[in-house]
Formats: sequence, structure tokens, C-alpha cells
Amino acid sequence: MKVDSNLVQHFYYHLDESKPIEVLHHIHDQQNGWFDMHYELEMGIVLSGKMKRSYDGVDLELGPGEVWFCNMWEPHGFQITGTPCEVIVFEIFPPIIHHNLLNYNWLLPFTLNVNERPQSTAQDRNEVLSMTASVKQELERPSKDIVRLQLLMFELIQLVSRNANNKSTSKPSVVPSSQHRIAPAMELVFRERRFIPLEEAAKACAMSKNGFAQLFNKLMRATFPKFALNYRIRGALHEHSHSGKKLEAIATDWGFTDASHLHKYLNKNKGSF
Repeated sequence: MKVDSNLVQHFYYHLDESKPIEVLHHIHDQQNGWFDMHYELEMGIVLSGKMKRSYDGVDLELGPGEVWFCNMWEPHGFQITGTPCEVIVFEIFPPIIHHNLLNYNWLLPFTLNVNERPQSTAQDRNEVLSMTASVKQELERPSKDIVRLQLLMFELIQLVSRNANNKSTSKPSVVPSSQHRIAPAMELVFRERRFIPLEEAAKACAMSKNGFAQLFNKLMRATFPKFALNYRIRGALHEHSHSGKKLEAIATDWGFTDASHLHKYLNKNKGSF
């Protein structure tokens, strides 16, 4: 299905280093659906029923024990095709998953082309459902253990993606070279919170300006300047909404020239994050 950009909703989950994930539990009783996009990475698991996940020109039919992955700012949608359809959805603050913890490329399943993204095998689906049952139990506790939920999230990603890795290498912890090459630029964005010229990002990755720009756009489905600016605007907007800081201080924190410079971007992008 081709995504109509005019019908895409923009969601903002207010995630940051102190609240790096949001875990949602939905039971859809009607055959409804919608399209949306957001800064956060997304992983979802179907527990029962059926749904169709739609990207730009690609549709995936999913049933119990099957998963989906969405990249940052990737328009995506769904249509419930078998009710009741129960799902668990992880919305993830990208910096926490970008770091190659335990030398494993956790970002890979989110950034592959849609048809190449890993999927649970028939043999693994019972284990996937068992792990999501543990997620549901944790969500039902009066005080959720966010660390436990993060551990379950990483376990689910590794369980599903290990099969794809094993097809191409005997060492699933090896980071694909293309993803590894742009990692220094993403680290700059997440760490520096300032305007980073394309030339500086390319130099950090030991690449030419044009080569870096093309590779980043191919892997992240966004230009580097747009990706970096959206991250800074999102961070400033979150701080503006959740702190008592003056706009001038927030502008300084996020690398904008002054308060009026930041205010222009906030007004332009209000409701888009």
C-alpha cells in the first residue's frame, strides 16, 4: 500500500535518557487502523488475531508470535484483519539502542529494507509469545520495573534477529560495515546537542561529504541535516514542555543561535513531534 503523507499522524512519546522506552498493550476489537510516524524506533509483537502492517509500497501480514520493526521517521500503518487482535508495542528512544551493547548491532532490524527485516521463525514463535506474556505481567504490576522491561525488549530483539544474522555470518555480533560507518555521525548528534555541519559528520566517519550523505540517506531514510535538526528540535521541545528553563537557556543547550532562532523552529514544527 502506498502511504498518503496527508493521512499520516505524527506521534511524540516524550522519551529521553531517564525514560527510554514506552511499552503499550492494545486489544483491537474492530477492524480499524491508521498511519503514523515518529522519532522513536518501534518494535511490536502480535499476541492474537491478525493484522496487516503497511509501509511505503510494502504490506506484511502478521499473526500470533510475529513481529514488526519501524525505523525513525518511517511512515507506517496497520489494518486489523482478524479480531480480537492483541499486540504489545515497544516505543524506543534511539540513542539507547544505537550503542552496540555487547558488540551486537541492535539497530540492524530497524534499518534494513522492510522485506529484509528479521521475523520470528515458526519454531521461535512460542518463545516470543512466552516472553511477551512476561512483558504483560510486568505492565500489570502497580509499579512497573523499567529495567526488566528493557531487558525483555533486548531479549526479544536478539531472539528475532539472530536468525537473520546467522544466515550471513557465523558471528552474529559482527556489525555490518555500512551501519558501522555512519555510527560516529550518529554519536555526534546524540552526544553534542549542537549544529553539526555535514562536512564534520563525514569527517568523523572518514568518508567524503557526498559519499557520507548518500549512505546516510540510504540507511536512515532521511538526510543527515534533517535527521540532526529534527533530533535537536525534538529535544528542545521536550525540555521546553517539561522543565522550568527559559527559552534562551534551552536554545543554548541545543545549539540554536538564540531564543528567537529556536522559537521559529518550535512554531514551525509544533504538533509534528
